[in-house]
Amino acid sequence: LEMAMPDRSTRPPAALLKVRGDLRVHNCILRNTFINTSENFKTLIDFHGTDEESPDKVHTLILSQTVLVASHPHQVDAIRLAGLGVRFLLVQTMIATAGDAVEIQPGDKFKGIANIQGEFKNCTVAGGKTAVLLDNGGGTAMTIDPILIQTRDCAFLNPFPAPSSGLPAGLFCVQGPALGRG
Repeated sequence: LEMAMPDRSTRPPAALLKVRGDLRVHNCILRNTFINTSENFKTLIDFHGTDEESPDKVHTLILSQTVLVASHPHQVDAIRLAGLGVRFLLVQTMIATAGDAVEIQPGDKFKGIANIQGEFKNCTVAGGKTAVLLDNGGGTAMTIDPILIQTRDCAFLNPFPAPSSGLPAGLFCVQGPALGRG
């Protein structure tokens, strides 16, 4: 199965898939076309958590043998994880994007426990900015429980030229005060 943005669209959405629940994708290709994508288009998968701190209340994203290609001059991200209560597993998945491969945004409800965990297994990630971006959004809560991201047998590549900011691509990046708070 291949899912792609249509070649012509009067008003393209901000995401190819917007999910508020569990999502399991196997043997698919998700991509946007460079031609029709407006500045409004931000990510291929916009995945929302439960906004709960409890470890048994999560939404799960599983991508297996899937290809994500996000091409756009505005550096579209492949996956955006929004809110608390998220588990993600990427297995034998290839991500190619000029933006961030996975952007994590705990959001305003973050009070120290994000309840976010993820794993990359046998994946290839080619990102123009970062493989994983933690965007804290300026939250001020002290971190009590860490956000856990694990990788196993993965390749992280930087095949794209440096972005206009001049900063090189990285494996992990933090925006906001999250790193200083632990």
